[in-house]
Amino acid sequence: NIGIVTAYNDMLSAHTPLQSYPALIKDEARKQGATAQVAGGVPAMCDGVTQGTSGMELSLFSRDVIAMATAVALSHDMFDAALMLGVC
Repeated sequence: NIGIVTAYNDMLSAHTPLQSYPALIKDEARKQGATAQVAGGVPAMCDGVTQGTSGMELSLFSRDVIAMATAVALSHDMFDAALMLGVC
């Protein structure tokens, strides 16, 4: 069983390709006799968008939040592997 952790959101254009990836991964896993599930999502921000605003102060902090959200998503001990779908 493959766990998928995704940073997809529809606010940032760079994330657009990530929208269809989980379905593609699930389909390919089935073709190979495996399963794949979205284990969770993580927050994602864009330094370019937040530059010059108070939001840019969260850039480094957000990395810790992303790491913790990933750990929580995969904490169920039911995955043999994980695919991380991130951007930037």
